[in-house]
Amino acid sequence: MVSWTAGAALVAAALAAVSSSEVLRLLGLPDPGVLTRYGLPAATAIGEVAAVVMIGSLLVAAVLVPPQRSGLLDVDGYRAVRTAGAAAALWAGSALVLIPLSLSDTSGQPLSTVFADPVPFVQSVGQIEVSLARLMGPPDCQRVGTTVARY
Repeated sequence: MVSWTAGAALVAAALAAVSSSEVLRLLGLPDPGVLTRYGLPAATAIGEVAAVVMIGSLLVAAVLVPPQRSGLLDVDGYRAVRTAGAAAALWAGSALVLIPLSLSDTSGQPLSTVFADPVPFVQSVGQIEVSLARLMGPPDCQRVGTTVARY
């Protein structure tokens, strides 16, 4: 899972390097900085890959792996559930990282400005739909991860 996630992050950052700075300049938009320019697509790719791995692992455990004679999960099913738990934690972590990156991207301010004076940015989390949606993601991921960790 780590190699797929790292690969997706590198591809997303490379594509951002090729396209995003020139687009912002041509449109006359402020540049949010290098960390936001490369971090936002990389963190998004990591979160998407983790979500796919989590859902796929749960499907493997529920549908593709035959249970034991007692009806409980087999060893491969438990392994898939543990992978889903780790992917859910990674998904939640990437969603938390995406909140300040989204605020930085939307405002056009670098992350140093976002963290230097966080009060206006914290107040704007509820007003910007992207950051509000990302704020709702980690509790759901945590719920899935906690439920999965019980098995």
